Amino acid sequence: MNNFQPTTALISCDEYVYSYQGNFYFRTFGKILCNRYLDVFSQIILAVRVKFVSTQEALQNFKLLIDDERITIHPVSFFQGPLEYLQEFVKIQTQVRKIPYCDVAIFRLPSTVGFAVLDEIKKRNIPYAVEVIFSPIDMVHNGRKIIERFLWRRIHKFQVNAIQGAVGVSYVTEFKLQNEYPAPKDAFLSHYSSIELLDSAFGSKRLFPNPRQYVISHVADPISGERKGHRVVMELIRFLRDANVDVIAKFAGTGDAVPYLKNLAKKLDIEDAVFFVGHLNPSELITFLDEAHIMVFPSEAEGLPRVLIEAMSRGLPCLSTPVSGIPELLPESVLYDKNDIQGFAQAFIRIFTSPEYYETLSAQSYLKAQEFKKSVLDKRRREFFLQLKRLIKS
Repeated sequence: MNNFQPTTALISCDEYVYSYQGNFYFRTFGKILCNRYLDVFSQIILAVRVKFVSTQEALQNFKLLIDDERITIHPVSFFQGPLEYLQEFVKIQTQVRKIPYCDVAIFRLPSTVGFAVLDEIKKRNIPYAVEVIFSPIDMVHNGRKIIERFLWRRIHKFQVNAIQGAVGVSYVTEFKLQNEYPAPKDAFLSHYSSIELLDSAFGSKRLFPNPRQYVISHVADPISGERKGHRVVMELIRFLRDANVDVIAKFAGTGDAVPYLKNLAKKLDIEDAVFFVGHLNPSELITFLDEAHIMVFPSEAEGLPRVLIEAMSRGLPCLSTPVSGIPELLPESVLYDKNDIQGFAQAFIRIFTSPEYYETLSAQSYLKAQEFKKSVLDKRRREFFLQLKRLIKS
């Protein structure tokens, strides 16, 4: 077949866009994703949630105008959470049935919109590939409420079924998600992180610091619920302060859970030790990480968290939890159960009372992050998309 023939790929995922005065806008990561697909396909259709806003200020972090003629937005009703999804369900089904022609499709899963779109793609017998970016089964085990665990179990089943019909499957992990969500025997496979890590983003291995006050960094955007471990970090601050350790935490990101977390800091009497710095652009994020002495990221469920890799690329030692792909990034000695505040505290104290250990962790982080350079991952991504493109009949 001719690899240079015009090809249209449908992309569906939980990345969404904003609309203002008839134009569409996405955030930085949305643009990065589109550029990756356009490196192989001549046209892409984004079937994603669209939030319509009435003021330019309401665009928030979605300020990058989508003016590339190769990108078509197929709007799906905006919703957040299962209740809003049910309210929009009938409308979404109608919108999905009107998706325009495409040669192939790619789904970043899990995705509520993606699962809905996938049903239509299957009806049309269009070949599709899946990029597995998260483990729903982790949330089945870690969900705080019965209804939450029930919903994640359904998502887990949707993901299993979606993968079984895929012609190609890529995972953000090297081993973990492959074991939890095995691909069909005849599917082509790959693995690559979603991260965009340029050579210029790398710092260096760190020397042992000796500050008057220790700075913990944490990154999650959006900040919603407790899955990313904000509460654990705060309880760690309280524990360390009771042990006469002068430490503060800086949280990057925005979201509807920030007021709740600020109130929690007040209840723990650590208001003066907790700072929410908002959304950070790439250069601001580098500065944010460089000003920290450690990252603490006690997440309850993941795929392969980009924020950890970004911290590691700056030579930052990290403490986290042994969920999903995180043990592929960090040694067992820095991984603790999300409820083990004492374990996190003991690890923190060990790191900052042993210069050799601190510098060893920094060196390990920096070396591991080299595996996720853009130049390395782009080759895998491109080959995966090309394998899908080769299935298109000439």
